[in-house]
Amino acid sequence: MTLFVDLVRVALGQQDALSSKPSEAEWRQMFILAKKQTLTGVCFSGLERLPAEQRPPRELLLKWWVLTQHIEEQNRVMNQRTQETVDYFRNHGFNAMILKGQGIGRLYPQPERRMPGDIDVWLDGGREKIYAFAREHDDEGKLHGMNYHHIHYHLFEDTEVEVHIHPSYMNNPFLQKRFHKFCYIYRPTGKESIPSPAFNRVFILLHCFQHLMGHGVGLRQVMDYYFVLTRF
Repeated sequence: MTLFVDLVRVALGQQDALSSKPSEAEWRQMFILAKKQTLTGVCFSGLERLPAEQRPPRELLLKWWVLTQHIEEQNRVMNQRTQETVDYFRNHGFNAMILKGQGIGRLYPQPERRMPGDIDVWLDGGREKIYAFAREHDDEGKLHGMNYHHIHYHLFEDTEVEVHIHPSYMNNPFLQKRFHKFCYIYRPTGKESIPSPAFNRVFILLHCFQHLMGHGVGLRQVMDYYFVLTRF
């Protein structure tokens, strides 16, 4: 684990080399951990910065490179889909803003190497208007994947889109009310396609907390918040 942390720090430019030369078995474990934490592409940037004598065996290095190339291709597609999503909803009369995802990716030194996910788009219009629009544009006139703060919207065959009525939620009703007031200040206006740094300092921290209390928080969520704090 110490060597993996070293590699992440090298990728972030916080140190120039690992604390020791990993064995072949340790490299395999680091590769597995990088995939598990969805940091394969980010960690590959660290490999590129390592001294030649500390790099992994050639076979593993090539395998790591292939996966990183795949991530970069996914990001090219996702960047296009993200812009198409914003344009689509704005053309239908909604102010739209992208949460997390490609917006946070812009903060990374090499955005194309952050592992992409789905598209989370926050619409300003209210629940009734958004639900009515979604039903109108669904083949069956239904809402899909509905919960308190978002629904699933079928826009692309290759990319999942979540339409947010609210960016997130709080389990405490009093905190929920405060959070709604906070979100109203930073609601989509049609001028910017990603949230302000002030909003993300709160929102991404809440996102990390929800991961922690749910399926578990990974290093990608922590790294997202790291760049939210350090870039501004």
